[in-house]
Amino acid sequence: MKKYVIVAFALSLLSLVGCVNVGKYVAYQDENIPSTVKVEAHKISDEIMESFENNNENVLESYFYKSDQSTEGVDGISEIYAIYNSALKDVEFRLLTEYYSPSKASMFMIPSLLDEYSMNIAIDNHEAYLLVYSGENIAKELTISTVMIKTDEGWKVLRCDFGMIRAAGSSANEWAKKANEFYEKGQIVSSVLHYQIASELSQLGPTIIHTDQKEIIDRFEKAREELNKTYSFPIVVELSNAKKVELVGVGIGFIAGEFSYTVNYETNYTITDENSTLIEEESSELHNKVLELFPGFENGIGYVVYKAYEELPVKTNEYQSYGTVIEIENTN
Repeated sequence: MKKYVIVAFALSLLSLVGCVNVGKYVAYQDENIPSTVKVEAHKISDEIMESFENNNENVLESYFYKSDQSTEGVDGISEIYAIYNSALKDVEFRLLTEYYSPSKASMFMIPSLLDEYSMNIAIDNHEAYLLVYSGENIAKELTISTVMIKTDEGWKVLRCDFGMIRAAGSSANEWAKKANEFYEKGQIVSSVLHYQIASELSQLGPTIIHTDQKEIIDRFEKAREELNKTYSFPIVVELSNAKKVELVGVGIGFIAGEFSYTVNYETNYTITDENSTLIEEESSELHNKVLELFPGFENGIGYVVYKAYEELPVKTNEYQSYGTVIEIENTN
């Protein structure tokens, strides 16, 4: 059982070409988009992407489409920049794919976007443009999707959404398939955590929907209900020397380019450098108990992070924690 952390980036990008034809509705993709239109759209998109880096909310606000019927997006501009700064600031994004529709239809429709997704958004009989940027961050392939429409004032931003399309190199369907296998084996904790990833991957935004999103979320909810019936957190776990710890929950993470679990618990020790060895030994013993408690917990992952809290976050706003990373060998 090894204990270490390695951070790596290893995800492949997707590429698509062609056009969408649905009756009289047409959407051109990538190199098929007229160059003059592409130049206009890229100029605005480049300014917006740069504004994220510079935290300049005024840029997106100046381009945001404003109408009597649509103010929700404008109100959320500060939130968009806050999300970028907290989760995407250090990610290097590149253009993944783009679509342009000259149809001036009521809806902007892309039935097959990034293989597993579709987009359907009201555009009020305007020309429309979609740009999807992709970037990698600790084994997650993240996206920024911007939908623009052509108005009398030029191109305006209708929506800007953040999402995740691949995790540890796998898509939503691949995560859901693995989750279902665990569920059928009765390995409910592993099933729920894999379904959680699949559920997150199925949602790139309110208008970009995974083709199997409903099925994935329904199965996730079913598995989670069974988890709540089977286990009642917090769980008191007895260790050696008559010591006990309170296991308050499990979660997900990524380490060294691999999917990992996180186990949160309340330690017997004060979080100090002097106690680090004691906490690591405690976490290692707890790990053996967790494997007994949750059947199949070690399957499908490379690492488990045991996060020891001196005092749990639910009890105080100020807390300290110490993480012990345990490598899982011979995973299935």
